[in-house]
Amino acid sequence: MNVVTVSAENGDYTSPVEAINSILDASATNPYLIQIGPGVYELGTRQIVMKEWVTIQGSGQDATKITGLVSSGSEGPMSAIVVGSDDAAISNMTIENTGGLVSIAIYNFLASPRIE
Repeated sequence: MNVVTVSAENGDYTSPVEAINSILDASATNPYLIQIGPGVYELGTRQIVMKEWVTIQGSGQDATKITGLVSSGSEGPMSAIVVGSDDAAISNMTIENTGGLVSIAIYNFLASPRIE
């Protein structure tokens, strides 16, 4: 398994968005794990769009927090901090969206990620 780290110091990336966007070759035979270190990761209006065969793992519900300001006028993928995907997983973190009118933490439509 390929491992990509996110951390304020000494990680491959400082942003979870940059980390997931860097993965272009994930597959059933080439899975990835993104390990996000402790801390608060403020995404602003950027989103984490999950990818198949990529697991995103924080350092604990009270240790890793993803927060942002994503919103739109209606429910849908454009109103979420995290957009789900099949054959993907996200775990061990808190996700908070304080965007405004319609703000969703995790959005799934016709997708079945594993959320732990």
